[in-house]
Amino acid sequence: MTRLPRSVHFHDDEHALSLVARLAATYGVRTEDFCRHQGLALRDITEGRRPALRELAYIADIDASRLEARATVRTGGYFAIGPERLLPENLVRTYHRYCPCCLAEDRRQGLGSVEARPFGRLSWLVTFIASCPLHDVALISIGKSRAKRLAPGFSISLFDADVETSKPFPQTATEFEAYMTSRLLGGRPPASDFLGMLPLHVVGSVCELVGAVTMFGTKFDRRGHSEAEWTAARQAGYRLLSAAGKPFEEFLRELAISTRRRTGELRPTNVYGTLYYWLRGRSKEPDYDCLRDTIRLVSVEELPLGHDDDVFGPLAERRWHSVKTASKQFSIATTALTKLLRNAGAIPPFEAGVSPNMILIPVAEMSVFARRIDAALDRLRACQRLKLLESHFDTLENLGVIAPFVYRQKSKSETALYDPDELNGAIAGLASFPARADFRPEDYTDISRIRELAGCTFLEVVDLLRSGMLPGTLLDPSETGIDVLRLNIAEVTEVMSGRPPNTVRAADYDMYGRLSPSTVRKLVEREYLSVVEVDDADDLRRADLAAWSIELFEERYHSLYDLAQRLCSDRRSIRRELEAAGIEPVINHSDPQKALYDVSEVARSAVGRGLL
Repeated sequence: MTRLPRSVHFHDDEHALSLVARLAATYGVRTEDFCRHQGLALRDITEGRRPALRELAYIADIDASRLEARATVRTGGYFAIGPERLLPENLVRTYHRYCPCCLAEDRRQGLGSVEARPFGRLSWLVTFIASCPLHDVALISIGKSRAKRLAPGFSISLFDADVETSKPFPQTATEFEAYMTSRLLGGRPPASDFLGMLPLHVVGSVCELVGAVTMFGTKFDRRGHSEAEWTAARQAGYRLLSAAGKPFEEFLRELAISTRRRTGELRPTNVYGTLYYWLRGRSKEPDYDCLRDTIRLVSVEELPLGHDDDVFGPLAERRWHSVKTASKQFSIATTALTKLLRNAGAIPPFEAGVSPNMILIPVAEMSVFARRIDAALDRLRACQRLKLLESHFDTLENLGVIAPFVYRQKSKSETALYDPDELNGAIAGLASFPARADFRPEDYTDISRIRELAGCTFLEVVDLLRSGMLPGTLLDPSETGIDVLRLNIAEVTEVMSGRPPNTVRAADYDMYGRLSPSTVRKLVEREYLSVVEVDDADDLRRADLAAWSIELFEERYHSLYDLAQRLCSDRRSIRRELEAAGIEPVINHSDPQKALYDVSEVARSAVGRGLL
């Protein structure tokens, strides 16, 4: 292989294929014929194979490294131009894209034969560049049908005639195109710059996509816009992404926050639209991983993602729930969940009409809240868990010992819900210490029994516990509910002995109507009620009854009316069943529904199963 006697000047911004075409034009032959005569493989030059490029550099008498820096070198699924990488779809690997003004100037001012003067610029090969920076005109693309009539060189007469008669469309070259051209020719910004860290094809794509989002909306049709519109979109994206800091992350964050105002689901596909679909379609191209990672990061930090949402794959963690995603995951109606969270103080009282997507709750807090809701007890079940009568439950609630953690709205009323762990903790908080190793069970008793032994009401016992006057009270972990409290009999008795007794005048005691003297006498004689002081032995209605005995009496004995309500049955049916079971009232009454029955006796029968 020998050097050509006549060569051409290789320009700094010229690509390798242009050099081949100009050499062929110098000798007045077609490019294919020239390569065949010289033993050059045109396909190898097209794909930038080093042996073919070195042979071309030798016969053209130019530096091989310069030629290799301007060749499109196929490397795996990419084409490299110097240190930059582009995808095949980013390149126009023919001679039929050009600036007519540049070719006309080449013919007038270039060196060598007129036929070999026009040369192809490296930037003309890149689809992201659509304007000429020297003449501010749009690049012209020759369609395939017309290209077949033209030689693959720049200087065939028919092609030159087309150049002379073309009327280029004015189009100002953009900063984006200048940036891309600079990098193609070897200029590279600092690695700290966001765009500078990305391969060139990623720069072009992300500027184009981000600009399209700002101009056309998140869900745009890539085929529905003109080249001039795409040029403007790339410039818009470049202006945004060339800023200092983390411009892509900030762009995504603003997009995510603005999208939260919508009422629809905030899936990544809805938030990022075409940008997301485009990146997902290139999941096997690692050059885009940095963009996908940023979207995943911002999505986790800013979006309330549902349990079945993914962002380019499953998520290891989610940071936020919206009321909407939480409603879907935990199967609680959106409106109901909003009210529950607001009543619990988990979210502020937003104005009416605020989208459920705008109300954010940390995932961890929402999971805890949902578990509490799921395990929450209504009033009846809370009483059963604590083994308390409703009256005693009311006492603890009025004293602030226990409280609902949230209210659930039902039609026009609210239902209080109680956290079982909070209930247990509230009861345990009344005791001073857990049971010790030297614990003597015979010295302690539960809160129900202590009232009779020490002569005090439930309220008085709780008041003593809360005031710290019963430091000997222990916790029995083998028990549940209120029975975990083990009170020292001697300690409570001693404290109560120093207090005046709590009494109720028998005449004022009205359980189901005023009690007759005979009824009071009967209750006292049977030790259902305890007398503290008697003014007139013949008239016990003037006696002072111990308040604790009245409290225990009302707990242990219920009227037929109360039993029917608690058993959710008809009074007559309950009475017949009790008679059939051989259970008689402890205290009869002229009105059968006011007759009193021993609750424990009824509970042991089939009639009152589950009563206690």
